[in-house]
Amino acid sequence: MTNTFTAFEMMESECRVLQMKQLKTGLKIEKFFAVPFPSKSGTDAALHQKAKTDALRAAIKERSLEIGESTLILPKQYVTVRHVSLPSVDNIEIAQMARFEAEKHIPFNVERHNISHHIMKKEGVSGSHVLIAAADSPVVDEPLAILSALGIQPAVATVSTVSLYNIFRHLNPAFPEEATVALLHIGMINIDLVIINKGFLVFTRSTSHGVSKLFQEMNEQPNRTKPLGLEDIKNIDLMKLEQPMQTNGETGGSPAIADFSENDIALIEQWKNKLLQSIRQTHDFARREFECPMMERIFISGEAAAFPSIEEYMTSALGIAAEKINAAGHPIEGIAQLPSAYLPCLGALIELTNHNAIRLNLLPERYIVERLSRQKRQNILSLSLMIGGVLILSILYLQAYTMRQDRLTEWYNKQNEKLKPEVARLMDMQKKTRIISDYVRDPRNALAILDYISTFPYMPRSVSVMEFKYTKGSIVEISGHALDIKDLNLFIGDLEKSGFFSDVKIKQRPWIPLSGNRPKVLNYTLTCAFEGEKK
Repeated sequence: MTNTFTAFEMMESECRVLQMKQLKTGLKIEKFFAVPFPSKSGTDAALHQKAKTDALRAAIKERSLEIGESTLILPKQYVTVRHVSLPSVDNIEIAQMARFEAEKHIPFNVERHNISHHIMKKEGVSGSHVLIAAADSPVVDEPLAILSALGIQPAVATVSTVSLYNIFRHLNPAFPEEATVALLHIGMINIDLVIINKGFLVFTRSTSHGVSKLFQEMNEQPNRTKPLGLEDIKNIDLMKLEQPMQTNGETGGSPAIADFSENDIALIEQWKNKLLQSIRQTHDFARREFECPMMERIFISGEAAAFPSIEEYMTSALGIAAEKINAAGHPIEGIAQLPSAYLPCLGALIELTNHNAIRLNLLPERYIVERLSRQKRQNILSLSLMIGGVLILSILYLQAYTMRQDRLTEWYNKQNEKLKPEVARLMDMQKKTRIISDYVRDPRNALAILDYISTFPYMPRSVSVMEFKYTKGSIVEISGHALDIKDLNLFIGDLEKSGFFSDVKIKQRPWIPLSGNRPKVLNYTLTCAFEGEKK
């Protein structure tokens, strides 16, 4: 899922582009710029559309813009928007009723209009508050064709006034819903007016009385040496036009408009009057047809927000508190540097990231189906590539693992060959050690028996041991001399009582003479069997 969102606000004379990213820390405005479109020359619409496409392509390429997910903003003057109350809370029924309501407000070519709706609130038995929008297909097709030619596939096509409402609610989440307020967006070409009552967008209207008309008429004045542009707005203080001042004894304009002629001032006054007239007519129509309450406050945005004291002028002229939409201090990073004219673009991007925003989509149904089908194919392709990549990585890993195991096996075999002599020596030592350990630890070992025999009091005075043969776990054969049979029998009795042997037998006991004329002695041989051995 992408974290980059781009809005394209398509107008006849230019396209505004705003890009925003969703970071872990929140939203951040990355880039914003306007792309002027060439003036239409001749009647060839295809050539004019291509010129717009080329201009937008060059601007995107120059800024190395990565689009991400995109949205298209249509001017309100080409779109019908209505707030209606429908007697249902069922989504399927509301969709059918919304289309029927929209068709009632479409003057011609109903079948080629793109219709969308958004359920603003369900109120149970009272029904639902629904916002309906409809746009003629050619209105959507041209900007969609321009973007498609650049490989940009917008996910949504919304309306400028709806986007203005969304950004206002996003910037002012705690604004009291019971208030009735107006959003006044005065752009270069159009003036959009949105009326909000009880938190709902109840009425919206657009008129072609933007700031460019004023500059166009002023630039057509004779003796104009330097054309006026958007940067000159800051020099036109709407509150001081009616306050002439004396300069060197002559009546002149205020310092803010000292460079303007009387004709210029008259044109500014005329433009102001048309602006006020447009606002009053829209408000009166909304009150008459939609029973809207009186406006309590006006929030101003757009290029005209740069006029010094415009909020004071509106407050004075309309008798309604007016102020500029203030985005300062909002957590969206970079919003403080964003010109007021881009607020609808920002509102359109908020629609993509905020589930509480009004969401309309005026893209053609065939385009939506194709886009979903294309996304499905892309997802399948991406999944296939991912699976293929995993398989390839698995094979490479298995090959690397096998090679590593083969190298390790070869190394182990070489080490084993080197260590075989040492292993054989250690095993021989282990065997000898085990034998010695067995002998030492056996309570009936030869040393224990000899040590016990040496404690007999008649040893070696009456009985002596000349030879001792020990067979582990089997028998002990003891040979020696005894002075007489009585001493030999005493020795045999002690051996039987020692607990070492289960049986003691005399193998032979002949008398033999000793050297040096000493008396004869018994030459005995005893066979002593261990416990469990009977010999």
